[in-house]
Amino acid sequence: MLNGKGDDNLADVGKKVGFYVAGQLVKKGLNKVLPGAGKKIEKKGFNLGTEILMQGPKLKVSGAERLIDAIVKKNKAENEQSKE
Repeated sequence: MLNGKGDDNLADVGKKVGFYVAGQLVKKGLNKVLPGAGKKIEKKGFNLGTEILMQGPKLKVSGAERLIDAIVKKNKAENEQSKE
């Protein structure tokens, strides 16, 4: 807040928390639907196919986060140019 960017910092934290929660919800949902999800390789019941299926939603969540970051950065740059 001392640098004048307090609102930006709070928005960034809120976004990170939102995506973390979304990722955890996806993980919990998949653990209920897919048998053996989240087990380590050396544990009984490990299923490589299940682990591969779980990677898709995680990648989509991280991709959405990167896309939103890029859009926010572009909008900030446009706003700064329009102020000049």
